[in-house]
Amino acid sequence: MKRNLSLLMACVFCLPLFAQDGSLDVPFNISGTAYMRSVQKLSNGKIIATHSNSTTGGIIYYNSDGTSFPFTFQSQPQQTGFSNNWIQDVVEQPDGKILFIGANNSPKIFRYNADGTLDSAFQANLGTGVNMKALKAIVEPNGKIIIIGSFTSFNGNNKGCIVRLNADGTIDNSFVSTGTPSSVGITDIIRLEDGKFYITGPNISIFNGQSMLSSTIRINNDGTIDPTYQPIQGASFVKIALQSDNSIIGAGDSFVWKLNPDGTQSNFGPFVNLGGNTIQVNLNNSSGKVAGLHIQNDNKIILTGTFNKISGTNVPNHIIRFNPDGTVDTSFSPGTGASQEINTSQLTNDGKILIGGFFSQYNGIARNYIARLNNNTPPLYSENLLQRNEFNINDVDFVLYPNPTAGSFTIQTSANMINGMIRVNSILGQEIKEFQVVDLLSNSELPKGVYFISIEKEGISMTKKLIVN
Repeated sequence: MKRNLSLLMACVFCLPLFAQDGSLDVPFNISGTAYMRSVQKLSNGKIIATHSNSTTGGIIYYNSDGTSFPFTFQSQPQQTGFSNNWIQDVVEQPDGKILFIGANNSPKIFRYNADGTLDSAFQANLGTGVNMKALKAIVEPNGKIIIIGSFTSFNGNNKGCIVRLNADGTIDNSFVSTGTPSSVGITDIIRLEDGKFYITGPNISIFNGQSMLSSTIRINNDGTIDPTYQPIQGASFVKIALQSDNSIIGAGDSFVWKLNPDGTQSNFGPFVNLGGNTIQVNLNNSSGKVAGLHIQNDNKIILTGTFNKISGTNVPNHIIRFNPDGTVDTSFSPGTGASQEINTSQLTNDGKILIGGFFSQYNGIARNYIARLNNNTPPLYSENLLQRNEFNINDVDFVLYPNPTAGSFTIQTSANMINGMIRVNSILGQEIKEFQVVDLLSNSELPKGVYFISIEKEGISMTKKLIVN
């Protein structure tokens, strides 16, 4: 009996222990040096952070455990003055090259090879680049790059707030979109699986010559407006994200809405059961500010920024998670949250949350400007479908999304798996289908059931479970 009790106790202590979602990942302890503007986990597990304390550079490279990693980017972008001149976005391409968006010095866009050397041919093709602020870049599966911001021209060509570049940095003139520049411009963009885009930004009054007061605009892959999408007007979103049914979560600085796939507003938020449709975001009694908007693969919503009240109720400082219907998720436990504003965040493919900003503590524990939080649910999409955040080009890893799914799903692979084989087997081992990897994104559809998806190339394979409800 004593022996059985000992075995039972041993088994109990062998059970996996999961840190609570939203809590500080204590072993990850980076001491930042200044206000963090952007953080990005790369495919090799390392982390790039950009900060504000240097007129040239301000870029730090970390190992995945938070220890510093000696690495130098040649001819680093300049960062001077206030936030308008800081690096706004860091994007890793599928080939390992890294884009920095929003520097102070022309062309305000810089691309580096994986070894840190400047991609001089790409830089030469950019010419003078954008004439004002660049905010964000996304890389399409074919290697083309879309830049958004508040600029009016690119390399001397009229380009209002949005431009698409070929992979070599030259302008893609087949992309015809142009917006009305403002002090804010186009602030966010999402690429859909069919190649179309959602864009948003306050004060977009004219787009492609048409009057636009919409909360979001859907454009075709060539930049023309998709006339079949007629969204609600009047909302000034700064961030947008997709749920698995293609509903849009849109966040302004002081509110969050949910739009149905056809663009109409949905009931949503803490008072959804009473017909409410808005989440109010405030700092004390003033408007708040949204910095990050992330959708988990269970459709829960993570919001970061500058706030401590949600629809009149006090909440942890500057970070919160909502259920898919907009009610507050009480299982997310950040304690007191960040001591000051969160200015940037990333939900990485392992589910953890990177945050950067002006804080010196998280839940009372010292953390200067950058921290990593525990979270057990990965993103629904790999950060807007476009940024290749987690793949190691030397690995066979892949991502399935959404998972669970209602039928349709996407398999996102690393570039070195092109020409590999994907096999779909039932839970009983029966082969359902087989096809070759021809692009980084492969779309498919299955009836209700549990499946095992395998990818294989040159004798190396990996298998993951897919649930179709």
